[in-house]
Amino acid sequence: MTKLDKDLQILLHIIKYCEKIKKVAPIFENDFNNFIADKNFVYLDSCSFSIFQIGELVGKLSDDLKNKYKEIPWQEIKATRNVIVHNYDKISFQTLWGVVQNDIEELNNNCRKILETYDTNYQEKLDQELKFLQNKNDI
Repeated sequence: MTKLDKDLQILLHIIKYCEKIKKVAPIFENDFNNFIADKNFVYLDSCSFSIFQIGELVGKLSDDLKNKYKEIPWQEIKATRNVIVHNYDKISFQTLWGVVQNDIEELNNNCRKILETYDTNYQEKLDQELKFLQNKNDI
């Protein structure tokens, strides 16, 4: 597997986690208080885990790809992962809420654009990765 092939596979997985967050986010009804409510801790943890995974995957992307797409805040994404892993009990739920509401969709779109540039068949691979999300209406 080439370095580029590995990067493209990683981008597919990043998109998968972005899509998981998009699937969970409507449960909060765009309301921060719902996001931090005790009754929603499973969904909060789900979003946190997906953000953690995205940060972990970003760390595995090649420097070539990250340098080519400097407009994407790769370092900030990785730093968010580090905060979640090492300081979860001190993490700002406001920060997590901002990531869920403001950053995930942009990252999702950017990763899709990169894939489209290198792989004209990426959508078919992505559909296969996301099949499990498309078959369920509710969480």
